[in-house]
Amino acid sequence: MFNCYAVRSNVALKASMADGEVVKDDRSVLRDLLISNYDVLARRLVRRVGSIEQAYDVLQETYLRIERVGSVEDMRNPQSYLFKMALNVAADLQRAENRRLTSYEVDDLLSIPDDRPTPLQIVEDRAELELLQKALSELPARRRDIFTQARVFGASNTDLALKHGVTVRTIQLEIKSALEHCALYLERGK
Repeated sequence: MFNCYAVRSNVALKASMADGEVVKDDRSVLRDLLISNYDVLARRLVRRVGSIEQAYDVLQETYLRIERVGSVEDMRNPQSYLFKMALNVAADLQRAENRRLTSYEVDDLLSIPDDRPTPLQIVEDRAELELLQKALSELPARRRDIFTQARVFGASNTDLALKHGVTVRTIQLEIKSALEHCALYLERGK
């Protein structure tokens, strides 16, 4: 559909610039064109965006975008320019919509279990750690050292046997005794 108003406005704009009169800027021309052809543009956009509601959203955003347009050099066909602007707005809105999560995706994210300990678990773990420290403090020094080196720092039984000048079997028995002592202490503490 050819719009004589748009062409006349553009011609009048350029002519009035030459005469030094008060001129309509590019935004005014585009704004007037959008308002006067709102329903026609909406119907044309429905084919591209899928619904009349989305077309109206696109035109509303186009109106706002017109306010940010600076001077458009040599705008030969304001109607085509306006429709192209509306199509760009539609593409931008579609990209923004594609970045949003669906309600199912949000539900999935919210249903991920939280592996962090609860405050009650933290208190219980701290109490258990205190009991373990007390149990370790009751062990003979060599047994405590062997147990700590083996279980906390990952020292091998062979290295511990060399360090303490005993057999590997003795190291295994010391670790077993320390484990039994700690287990009994923790059982009594609970």
